[in-house]
Amino acid sequence: MPRKKQVYTPSIEPSYSKKAIWSWLGLVVAAIGVVQIQELISFFDEAISADSPIQLPNVSRRDANDASAEATRNRAEGAENPIVEEETSQEPAVPDVVPEIIQPIEFSQESQQTILDNYQNFMHALVVEQNLKELASGTPLRVAANERTLATLKQLDSTHRERLLKFLIDSNLILIENPTLSLRDAAFANTDLSDAQLTNTDLQGANFSDVKLNRANLKEAKLLGATLDRADLSFADLNRAELTSASLYNANLFLSNVSNADLQGARLTSSDLFLTNLQNANLSNAYLTAADLSFANLSNAQLIFTQFSDANLSFANFSEARLTGADFSRSVLRGANLTNADLGGANLRNADLSGADLTGANLTGTDLSGAVFYNTTMPDGSIR
Repeated sequence: MPRKKQVYTPSIEPSYSKKAIWSWLGLVVAAIGVVQIQELISFFDEAISADSPIQLPNVSRRDANDASAEATRNRAEGAENPIVEEETSQEPAVPDVVPEIIQPIEFSQESQQTILDNYQNFMHALVVEQNLKELASGTPLRVAANERTLATLKQLDSTHRERLLKFLIDSNLILIENPTLSLRDAAFANTDLSDAQLTNTDLQGANFSDVKLNRANLKEAKLLGATLDRADLSFADLNRAELTSASLYNANLFLSNVSNADLQGARLTSSDLFLTNLQNANLSNAYLTAADLSFANLSNAQLIFTQFSDANLSFANFSEARLTGADFSRSVLRGANLTNADLGGANLRNADLSGADLTGANLTGTDLSGAVFYNTTMPDGSIR
């Protein structure tokens, strides 16, 4: 049977109308716009470092203060006295970056992100072009850069303060080993730094009042003289941190790790240290008046002349701790573990020692007048 001949129909090129072409072009333009917006968002979310070779948008000093700069230009253009124009056109005798940071800058007319962008651009120029990190401490550029940092922090909101701090960390400008900038008196109050990575950073003298630092990594951070009043440090890691003379009034350190930390002379009055790990920490001459240290671990801690008056120390672990001269007057030590603790010369007047274990403790010269003993294990193992 003969095969049936197939008939091939030639393909016909589709014709596109002008309307269809413009529709396609519109979709392409819209797609490009979306990509650009996404790239812009991701740009601001990425960590920016002063060491990296990026260049942020260049903003002139006049643009850094739109309102006052515009008014200045209008007065200069309309004035008949040519002296005004001469003064504004003079070139500075020193590097161009110096006047910008020495003179106070008004940021009120700028967006928060613009303020941060200008600062990052400025610091990038100092680090890359002026070798800021190589300059000796106290040189004009170092001093000016520090003043610019503190001034910028005061102008930023909580979100952008957090980003500026991350920028300083990523740029290695506040490392403990060789800090380029000092954050003494820096304003971080009310900033949310939850889960922040602040290990090995120099934060001494900074103000972290009311800051959220829960779950933050502050290992070996330098916080000497820092203010952390009412700060939330719950679940934070402060292992080996330096907190000498720091202020932590009414701070929350619930379940935080402060082991091996130096808190000499620190003020923790009314602070919450429930279940806090303070093993091997140095709290000599610290103030823990009216603090809650119930179930806290203070084993092997240095607590010489520490103030614990009116504190809740129920079931706290003081085993092997040095407590010579410590003040426990009116404190609650119910169920506390004081085995082999050195309480020589300590003040335990009117303290509640119900159920406490003092096995092997040194009570030489200890003032126990008015103390409450109920089912208390004394140093010789007897029950009182």
